[in-house]
Amino acid sequence: MTDDITAPVRGAHRTTGPILLATLALLGASACLKPLQLPPDPNPQRPDVGDKYVTDSETKLPVTKCRGEDCPPLTPDASPLAPMECPTGQCIPDNSNGQGIYIVEGSDFCFKQGTESRFCPEAFVNRGPGDVVLRGRDRLMNTFFYTPTIRGVLPGQLQRTPQGGPASFVAIHSIQGKGDQLVVNYCHSRVQCSKPEDIQTLQGAALAGFTFDVLFRNVPDEETYFELQLIPVEADQLLPPFRLQKYEVRHRLRDPNGNHPAWTNPCGGAARGRVGILPGRVVDDMNAAVTADANVTTLGCESGAIVTCLDWGYSPWNSQTGAADPRREFVYGSCLQAKRAAYFVGQGDLKSYTLTGTRILKRDEYGFGRDAEDGIERTDFLEALWSPKGAVCLNPEHRRHPEIPLHPEHGPRIERCEAPPGQQVLWRDNAKLSTGLPPRR
Repeated sequence: MTDDITAPVRGAHRTTGPILLATLALLGASACLKPLQLPPDPNPQRPDVGDKYVTDSETKLPVTKCRGEDCPPLTPDASPLAPMECPTGQCIPDNSNGQGIYIVEGSDFCFKQGTESRFCPEAFVNRGPGDVVLRGRDRLMNTFFYTPTIRGVLPGQLQRTPQGGPASFVAIHSIQGKGDQLVVNYCHSRVQCSKPEDIQTLQGAALAGFTFDVLFRNVPDEETYFELQLIPVEADQLLPPFRLQKYEVRHRLRDPNGNHPAWTNPCGGAARGRVGILPGRVVDDMNAAVTADANVTTLGCESGAIVTCLDWGYSPWNSQTGAADPRREFVYGSCLQAKRAAYFVGQGDLKSYTLTGTRILKRDEYGFGRDAEDGIERTDFLEALWSPKGAVCLNPEHRRHPEIPLHPEHGPRIERCEAPPGQQVLWRDNAKLSTGLPPRR
């Protein structure tokens, strides 16, 4: 709507009236009239240096420029979110591996056996030298974690067998992550894995031809093999906002008769159909509780919360040094819930109150998360403040999908993200991440 002060004057063809002439005389009509000055914009759209999307209205959640000891105190709840047990066997949704944690809500991050989803991988686990397993949920065994044995098949140029001969298997000594890089240590036999000088390493482009041979033992006399490949994506193919190393992922059944079926991508194809890694941590596939474990390297599709939060800049370690950082750990755990709109996960409600493809804005107190142009996003229409247990406070009118009914018990009881009269909304000791809606048009 055009402001009255800048609107054109009606009837501009009329002669100047006596009142206006008198006014001009008082001001000095012979002088050049100064242009009319508009009042300052109360909410200018000018970016601040290093804080691209911050406006005056956003000072309610300022980003703190701090380092180490001068950062605001972090006092989360004494009891962290614990991994969730499922004694009834009915906790896994029918069509997804968790609630948008490993893959976007409503999708299925699982190996297929025929038309059935068989095994939903979550992490490589080092149980000892030469003893590496792939952990996840086996649909045939309901909610139990299953740890199939894996071994490796080297790329052709590294194999010891004659050209065209049968593939030779190698023992996998260990699998680890260095930042966003997957590292496979192998030896040519399990016995050699006890000798450091016989351990060799594959990472980066060298992983392109490596095959993980995954063995399932359904019952003592029945075995099933899957082949799994993780092919590094070249840096120039990683478009914003995806910043981390990604891997094209594919698997297929290994036919003992030598017939090779087509490869399948468990992440769902080209549209965000790649895998990223989270080293040294286990993420519960029902409530996204994060547990440290140096022997684990977690896998996740880039559409799921695990990898999306890493892409947003919320690594649970210092991205410059790799050192542990409790503030980053806290914000990462909060992001896993915020991305999924899991408002009440800490109260046992596993529901994600959002839909695939919904755009949100987010910011954190420390400025860890930045967009593709290194800006910090606004959250003028504040939805919630977050902790790893879910929403600490919530403004229902700014929910990303208000048409989805809230939990009948927890919804009415959660407090609003408000401040006392005359004050501004600030971060809380147990909430360092916010989400909001894009500006209304």
